Amino acid sequence: MLQISAVALRTAGGAAAGAVLVFHDVTQLRLLEAMRQDFVANVSHELRTPVSALRAVLENIVDGVTEPDPATLRTALLQTERLAGLVEQLLDLSRIEGGATSLRLAPVQLQDFLLVCRDEAAMSGRPVTFDVEVDPEDLWVLGDRERAWELLRMINPVLHGNNGPAIEQYKVEPYVMTADVYGVGSHAGRGGWSWYTGSAAWMYRLLLESLLGLRVRGDRLSVAPLLPANWDSFELRYCFGNTLFRVTVNQSTGDGVQRVVLDGVSQPNGEVQLIDDGREHSVEIAMPRVVSAVSLTVA
Repeated sequence: MLQISAVALRTAGGAAAGAVLVFHDVTQLRLLEAMRQDFVANVSHELRTPVSALRAVLENIVDGVTEPDPATLRTALLQTERLAGLVEQLLDLSRIEGGATSLRLAPVQLQDFLLVCRDEAAMSGRPVTFDVEVDPEDLWVLGDRERAWELLRMINPVLHGNNGPAIEQYKVEPYVMTADVYGVGSHAGRGGWSWYTGSAAWMYRLLLESLLGLRVRGDRLSVAPLLPANWDSFELRYCFGNTLFRVTVNQSTGDGVQRVVLDGVSQPNGEVQLIDDGREHSVEIAMPRVVSAVSLTVA
């Protein structure tokens, strides 16, 4: 896209003698302007939801429609935390532009992380054996779970296809994992190659195993998720043969204790034994919202 500026040249007597044309390539500027407009529209939409919800809750309290009981205040707090998270993401963008990114580190269990890496390496088909030995077994390292979820949202194709402008920018199928998403130049935001790799399978394992923390070792199931701070809970269904296990994880306990309950019975080792009896089983897991390497215990 070119922007042309023209100036006429005239003689001393005023007669036309020619013209000077200056061509400016404004393609990149127009692209950045379009990205800015899309960004403002998306931010406005994302901010409107928690602000509207929070306003409704507070108006109901002020007008006497609802009482300021713990459940109502919890709803207001959840929307406030969601709003704070969006603002923090905007600040992260500013830090990235300024070259000063920061990580909010939290404990991650090292053995589980290495076991996932081992399993992924084993899928390559190469005749190599990896042994994982961590001493002590409950050793933790520091990682940034919020940034991991942020990166997941960046590559999630569903979030690139929720409106017309986003689909036009993404240019590939919004229901298929791509190998990459372009981040610079005129192709910023465009999806890379699709339909050619096992990227969907790796994405599935990243979400299910590394972030939601599902672990199955033989006939033992455990869940050690790395959830965003503003998540209250999530549910998943796991089929073991002809048996369905409904797993509910609540991130709410404030005593630093993780609890695992199978069909109403507490599991002291934090694991669930998988039995293919054709019945439906309920697994309830309660865990601290903020995990600490020092305070996390299993009861």
